[in-house]
Amino acid sequence: MARDRSLALSFGTNVTDYERGRPGYPDAAVEWMLAQATPGSSPSDTEPAPAPAAATTGSFPSETEPASASAAAAAPNGSPRPDIEPSRTSSAPGGTAPSPLRVVDVGAGTGKFTASLVARGLDVTAVEPDDVMRAGLERNFGTVTAVRGTGESMPLPDGSADLVTFAQSWHWVDVERASREVARVLAPAGAVALVWNIRDQSVDWVRRLGEIMGSSAAEDYDTLTPSLGAPLETVEHAQFFWDNPMTREQLLAMVSSRSYIIALEPDERTALLGRIERLLDEHPQLAAHDTYVMPYETRVTLARRPAALS
Repeated sequence: MARDRSLALSFGTNVTDYERGRPGYPDAAVEWMLAQATPGSSPSDTEPAPAPAAATTGSFPSETEPASASAAAAAPNGSPRPDIEPSRTSSAPGGTAPSPLRVVDVGAGTGKFTASLVARGLDVTAVEPDDVMRAGLERNFGTVTAVRGTGESMPLPDGSADLVTFAQSWHWVDVERASREVARVLAPAGAVALVWNIRDQSVDWVRRLGEIMGSSAAEDYDTLTPSLGAPLETVEHAQFFWDNPMTREQLLAMVSSRSYIIALEPDERTALLGRIERLLDEHPQLAAHDTYVMPYETRVTLARRPAALS
């Protein structure tokens, strides 16, 4: 069942905190997704998905050591490395030069995941229902075509995408309707990638933070085996562990950008943020620090239409 759409459309009311506090995505996850999704790839002719341990790109702060930015192994906010060369292409008819992979990023927001696609020279169309968020994306990425739409209704031609991505957005859709719409937009050999950043709550202070914040729609959703409707079928899944260094301001903005926290009454939101500030001031891993390392697990599920699997 689709989530409360009013919450899905709440992010634009706090776009500043969304931009400041939400993480990007680790390079390892993006590169794996593109390697698996490139036309011509399939489980039969690509390497198996890496085991979770092999996908680790950073180390977590220990239970006894204070979290600090120096422990981070990933770029701030998971931003793509500038040294990555655009390399993903799709075949072109008649022996002409290959064209960039055509990617549709659905629920793109202000472009947190879009940034990783643009950095790799891909042909990106962003689909975003919130006018304020979409305007922010257009300011951030002048080369991206941004259109108003949802996972269930994309204003795009049939077979126009080699890859459709839902980063932090599939949990908002009506699964059956969105699956049919994705299948319509995908080229015959195309794929869809469902991507989530999930905080690693095995770390004590992160668990305590989650207890204060409460859970989001994404955290309540099954992001390990996400539901898909006909005609899509899951073909690959991988997990990637990484660290995101954050300032105090960024961490508080990450909390404030949550849809269910945006929806709180002002006094409730102020009280909640006060409890989080006390955690930052008093927890032994955090006290006397003004930068922190947030450990994340990025989960990626790849799916195709059955015809693309043969």
